Amino acid sequence: MKNTSYLKIFLLILLFSNSIYAQSNYITLNTLLGDKSNRLLNSNNFGKNIQRQNLDLSISKEFSLPKNQNYKVELYSSLSDSRGLHFYQLGFKISKKEKYFFSIGKIADGNFYLPKNTSGSMLFSNNYEPIPEIKLGMDNIKISKKLRFSALFSNGILDKNDDFYERPYLHHKYLFFDLGNFEEKKYFSFGLHHAAVWGGATTIYNYGDLGRTLEDLYYVVFAKHGNSVNINGPQGNHLGILHFSYRFTKKYDNYIYYQKFWEDGNSLNKYYGPIWDGLYGYNYKDENKSITIEYLKTTFQSGNIHPPGIDSFYWHIPYTFGWEYKNYTIGNFQISKDSNRVESIYLDYSKKLNEKFELSLILNVINRYSISYQDKGWNEEIDLSTDSYITYKMAKVRLDFQDKRKSHLSYFIDSGLDIFLKEKNIACNVGVTYSFNFLP
Repeated sequence: MKNTSYLKIFLLILLFSNSIYAQSNYITLNTLLGDKSNRLLNSNNFGKNIQRQNLDLSISKEFSLPKNQNYKVELYSSLSDSRGLHFYQLGFKISKKEKYFFSIGKIADGNFYLPKNTSGSMLFSNNYEPIPEIKLGMDNIKISKKLRFSALFSNGILDKNDDFYERPYLHHKYLFFDLGNFEEKKYFSFGLHHAAVWGGATTIYNYGDLGRTLEDLYYVVFAKHGNSVNINGPQGNHLGILHFSYRFTKKYDNYIYYQKFWEDGNSLNKYYGPIWDGLYGYNYKDENKSITIEYLKTTFQSGNIHPPGIDSFYWHIPYTFGWEYKNYTIGNFQISKDSNRVESIYLDYSKKLNEKFELSLILNVINRYSISYQDKGWNEEIDLSTDSYITYKMAKVRLDFQDKRKSHLSYFIDSGLDIFLKEKNIACNVGVTYSFNFLP
């Protein structure tokens, strides 16, 4: 790591130290022991590359407006040198009574309506670097004593690449309802989360400009055919999830959930196969431990003939980069545009051993099928007679230690194991975190 990187971060600390009283200010130094990482160590890490030594600085601030205590402002800043000095978070959020909010910038908020230690939502997870977005939303708005809803409307911007000489946009919105007894934490949740990559300009198939006006955005929001783009289907590439869950407290917290991913109207409205595609999960949590077990299946995708099948999860035309941002999958890390037919079991266990130590364990077994669904013609069947799968076995163990003598310091060791056929890869990442506060 270059000394100039350390110097710049040190100067940033000095710059902020006299003016910020932070809720979560910390600086972390971590390094990979050896020259190889593995999939679990690199996953759900907000797109940060742990292949090299990293120094991360996170500074945030929360305060109420002086003349109106109903309003709260939160500032976010997270700086890393995993790719040179680079802001992974940079933005602000204004909220009223913690019910209504407006935010602008790069702010991490993945895994909506899922437990903390999930493998990741099928739409937006913690696997990718936050995308620059403008968001307007509402959280837990009560309609009646037993019914409430949450909603969001957002538009962001992605990067240029070899095929896109103008940056495309990312629109998403959701509407979720909770029904039940909220005081006893016993209720059902259901909702729709819709996203669309749209706009930009590309050399793919000579499409050229794919639209960027407010009228184009209107067609994207309502998944309608636009006037300015010659594409067979609604303007933009649309995808989303249907979410169903049930939470109940029986001495401790229990949460059962299912996410159905969809790429078009057929996969949204219909269910296929003896076991539906999607993410199935259960989470148990008490004061000292948490257990999550998940089953993910994406093998059917509405069948092997289009229409209605070959949904091609995370693979897009003309947006050939797929459901990715800076080469990291935006949704669940276990699938990608190049390997989107999988079946997996994911187990996450965490426990506080005592006041100083916390242990977490992940076991992940994935069957990756050789035939991946991508481009598709009309009434053309994909031959699955030669389809087969390869099993990947992965494990990750992390131990966190809080130094009570120096309460601002904590340490961690994070080890991962990949087993693929007869090959094994063991990697270890170690780090130290210093948390700091400044008086106003």
